[in-house]
Amino acid sequence: MTRALNSVAAQEFSDFEIVVVDDGSSDGTLGEVRRWSQRTGLPVTSIWKPNGGAHSAYNLGVRQARGEYIVVLGSDDQLLPDALRKMADAWASIPAAKKQAYCAVLGHGLHWSSRRLAGDPYPHDVWDSDFLQMKQRWGISGDKPGAYRRDLLMRHPFPVFEGERFMRESFVIKQLAQRYRTRFVNESFQLFEYQRDGLSASVRRLRVSSPRGMALCYRDEANRHSVGFSPGQRFEAHLQYVRHACNAGIGLRAQCGQIESRTWLLLALPFGLVKHWRDRLADAPQRQALGGRRAD
Repeated sequence: MTRALNSVAAQEFSDFEIVVVDDGSSDGTLGEVRRWSQRTGLPVTSIWKPNGGAHSAYNLGVRQARGEYIVVLGSDDQLLPDALRKMADAWASIPAAKKQAYCAVLGHGLHWSSRRLAGDPYPHDVWDSDFLQMKQRWGISGDKPGAYRRDLLMRHPFPVFEGERFMRESFVIKQLAQRYRTRFVNESFQLFEYQRDGLSASVRRLRVSSPRGMALCYRDEANRHSVGFSPGQRFEAHLQYVRHACNAGIGLRAQCGQIESRTWLLLALPFGLVKHWRDRLADAPQRQALGGRRAD
């Protein structure tokens, strides 16, 4: 956490507030944050909440913030010293009459150790498009950090399902991409360190244990976000919907009511069922171990 906070303190741009949401840790994070605030003289709004996943912490941070734009940092992330200034300059470069049509300014992330670009550059140094076009039509990969309009994030929070701790990070920006544009700039904003024991290493387990959220994500992929999909991508969206809907206990009749294309759903059904049963088999040893401990 100190690494992320120090990178904020080192910014050339000083018109910001800091909101820290501790998602259920027991390692004294908020005490560390308070000591950092006292040492640097920078005020911090700090909140502890029961563990509910990064997406629920994100929702709470957005509600607590007061500024116009939101920049999200994980505890192991680090802003580059000129990141906030570059973000502010990119927002300022959008004509005032058009600003309401934009939801975000996004740049690039760099790998912590190599300082190499995490993914692909944009086709132009300043490029106006939307997140769905960027991913689907142009196939641009990698983490793309930046700043989002807070008013839109307030109106489009992450869905939170009781007992589930994961939601795809792209869920909200894909919702926004249906109506709003994004200014993409070939500037590096952030350093990422991918921890072996962090979210990136345990994403399969988290997805399987959050079936309602994942089914919702892929329902939208199949129904709303597939305009630029190839047939293979469209098939994969329906397959993953079946997989996670079955994991969530959603029956075939209900699935037919949620998915617009009956044809794609039926084509993907047997393959999604295979994925569903593989998930059940992979989690069976854990369920047996938990049952054994309860019996003791």
